[in-house]
Amino acid sequence: MTVCKDFAGATNLSSVAFSYGGEEVFACSFEVFDVARSWGLRVEPIADLVDLFVRVYQELVDDGFFTEAFGYECVDAGFIQGQIRDVELDLLLTVHKKSLWPIAHYAAGYREDDLFDVIEYLFERVSKRKRPANPVFKMISR
Repeated sequence: MTVCKDFAGATNLSSVAFSYGGEEVFACSFEVFDVARSWGLRVEPIADLVDLFVRVYQELVDDGFFTEAFGYECVDAGFIQGQIRDVELDLLLTVHKKSLWPIAHYAAGYREDDLFDVIEYLFERVSKRKRPANPVFKMISR
């Protein structure tokens, strides 16, 4: 997974792209137009970026890209543990910040540096798409 970020000025352009195995999975950019600035409108593109990130992250979880690291919920066997037993602790020890995990709970409060810390953390934990052997399953993010 490759993550690239480009910020040309604090309010002019924000963009992010995610790719996995050379294939672009997700890309977005936000432009704040001069009209909005001239009218004095307060525009917060980071909130939009965080919202998109959460949605894409959940799709990647649902598609099995984090099952090896974080585990999954099996209908028959219950929760199947991943390689990381306590994701919140692992994230704290890796980026030295609290209140980042679980993503769905804390993402609304992410600042720009928090968002990219979490993206970099996930980059280190993503794996080849895995599906559990049992055909009836539900992916979760803990």
